[in-house]
Amino acid sequence: MKNNKQILLLGPGASTKRFKPSDVDKITTVSFSGNIDWFASNNISCDYWTFLDPNSTLYFLENIKSGEYSKEWLSKIKDNTTILYNTFQGTDDFYNKGFTTSRGKQWNTNIFGGEILPELCKYFKDVNSIPEYVNNNTYDSHYIDRDASALVKHILDGTAYNTDKFICFVLPIVVSLFPELRKVYSVGFGDFNEPRINTGTTLGYEGFILSYNRMKITLIDLLKHNNIELEFINKNTYFKELEWKK
Repeated sequence: MKNNKQILLLGPGASTKRFKPSDVDKITTVSFSGNIDWFASNNISCDYWTFLDPNSTLYFLENIKSGEYSKEWLSKIKDNTTILYNTFQGTDDFYNKGFTTSRGKQWNTNIFGGEILPELCKYFKDVNSIPEYVNNNTYDSHYIDRDASALVKHILDGTAYNTDKFICFVLPIVVSLFPELRKVYSVGFGDFNEPRINTGTTLGYEGFILSYNRMKITLIDLLKHNNIELEFINKNTYFKELEWKK
C-alpha cells in the first residue's frame, strides 16, 4: 500500500459532512484525529488513522467504553485500519522536541506512552510508527532524509506559536510514508468558515491561518520537488493556493 500513487486525506472540518461515504472505497484513505467519528457514523473503515495531540486519542477509547462505537464498526477497524504516528509519541522526545500536552510530561510518558497508546493500538489491524525530525518554520530535513517526517514548529523570538496540523503534520507524514505518491486529494481541512464536525468548535482557527501563511510558499516547493499534486474536494478551503497541476 505504501506504493500508492494517490491518497485521500480526511480531516475534522465541516466539508467532510458533504462527502460521499461510498467514495472512500475508490482510494487509499488517511483519516486525521476527530475525523474518525465520521467513519464510525457511516460504519466504514479508513486505511490509516493518525493523530498528533495525545489528548485527541482519549475520546476514541471513551467512545468504545460508552458504546458509542458499534462492535460491527470496531471489527472493520480491526480488519482494515492501520494506526499511524511518529516515534516520539508517548516518549520524553515528544517534550524534548518542543511539543506538549495539557496533562504534562509525566502523563505523556508514563500514562499515555506506557498504558494508553499500547491499549489504543490493540483496536487496529497494524501499527506504523515513523521517525520524525522537527523543523522550525521550514521543511529542510525532508531534503536530507525523506523517510523521516519533516514536522514543523513555529518558534519566533523564543515564543512558540500554534501550528496548523494539515500543513505542519499531516502532509509531512504522508509524504514520508508514501514514496511514490503523485496525487493527494483532501477534504475536511481548511474549513475555517465553519466549526469542526466532531466538537462544534472553532478554537485555534486564527493561529492555523497564520501558520499556513508562514508555510505556504515552502510547502508548494516541497510538493513540486516531490512531483505531488494536491487537489481539494472542498473548493472553498482556505488552502486553495496549494493546488497545482503538472
